[in-house]
Amino acid sequence: MTEWDVQQSLTAEPDIRKPRRWRWLVGFVVIFLVGAGVGAGIAGNQLPADDNPTVQARLTELAQLRNTAKERTADTEQELAERAEQLDAREQQIEQDAAALDAREADHDRRGKLLDKRESGLKKRENSLRAEERRIAANTVAGDGVFVVGEDIKAGTYKTTGPAAGGIGSCYYAFKSGTGADADIIDNNLVQGPATVTVRAGQIFETTSCSKWKRQ
Repeated sequence: MTEWDVQQSLTAEPDIRKPRRWRWLVGFVVIFLVGAGVGAGIAGNQLPADDNPTVQARLTELAQLRNTAKERTADTEQELAERAEQLDAREQQIEQDAAALDAREADHDRRGKLLDKRESGLKKRENSLRAEERRIAANTVAGDGVFVVGEDIKAGTYKTTGPAAGGIGSCYYAFKSGTGADADIIDNNLVQGPATVTVRAGQIFETTSCSKWKRQ
């Protein structure tokens, strides 16, 4: 091998080992173009949202659900408002009934106090009348009987209206020496009208067919 051949072989060897970069570039460009074409094709086959039946159906369904929710909310609010109104009416009625009951209780209390006061007054009057009756009884002598002054009757001045109804037509009274049938008559009198006598302790006073004698 000559020197020229050696030089040729040395210079030719680097050319064989160099990578062929243009092939890579061409492949990349081809892949890019293919991808762009496929993407454009896919994009060209898609429909806008306004024209997509599935999207439109879903939107319609959502709108219906929203309207239904609004209607239910409105119905619920109306029902709650009606219930609140009913509760307010019941509360007002209860308050009115309570006020009426309080008024009735107050009236009953007032009437009870009035009745208690009236009863107390009646008791006082009754006690007063009984005391007056006892006083009158203690100062009244029957129209018929024999009485010891100071024991049976009080001493004092007595007055009668006259003969008793249903009697003998006259009023008889006398002062006697004793209470027996054989006692002597000290003084007596027979009247057709009112009469007045004064008796002292220890005297025996007899009265017949006279109205009640009342102590003056």
